[in-house]
Amino acid sequence: MVSWKKGLSRLVSGIMLVLVLIGIFSVPKQASVGCTSETKVSTNCVASYENVTAHEGDLIIDGTQIYVIQNCTYIQKGNISLKDYGKLVVNNAVLKINQTRLWECNFRTSDYSSLELEDALLASVFAIDFVFEGHSKVTFNRATLSMGEYFSRLFFRDSSTCDIQQCVFPGSHIFHLYDYSEGQFQNSSIGHVKTVASAHTKMSNSGIDILSLCFSTESIVNADGLRAGLF
Repeated sequence: MVSWKKGLSRLVSGIMLVLVLIGIFSVPKQASVGCTSETKVSTNCVASYENVTAHEGDLIIDGTQIYVIQNCTYIQKGNISLKDYGKLVVNNAVLKINQTRLWECNFRTSDYSSLELEDALLASVFAIDFVFEGHSKVTFNRATLSMGEYFSRLFFRDSSTCDIQQCVFPGSHIFHLYDYSEGQFQNSSIGHVKTVASAHTKMSNSGIDILSLCFSTESIVNADGLRAGLF
């Protein structure tokens, strides 16, 4: 009788140990930085711009990572790099890039990665160069750039695309489109767009300060409903 009870006790203890180990190893991994997710669009931020999250060092997003900044002010101290299908989403938030001089930091996307800004502000005290290449995709919806008294250059190369809708870009921020890249601007106010060689540009119901066109036999530019400016 005693032996039977001891055996049952050992069996119950073994089952409990297995359940505990399963619980430990089945805990889902979470990103250690606020406003982020490794695989899904999610956020731990409250819906207030007073919520400030800071990240120091280069922010590198690659593979299947989707990094989300939402409902907060996010201060980035370092470069931002998206590659190999990585994705950065800034939604209803302010992304500030801290710099102490012109072009100290850079923002680069490549290899089918993507950047999405919606109801967002991307800001810095000094100018930044943005490079989108290797079939990168950029979407701005009700978003804007602010670089203090400076302007930024946004380079689109190697079949990359930008879709700009209901946006205001104050100053003379320059969109450069090269190498079969495509730019679409709708219901927006743009400082300067430069279309070179084989790039495609479409503008509709938008205001533009300066439009530079360097045509080749493969260039395509469609303009419709543009407000008055300098051409």
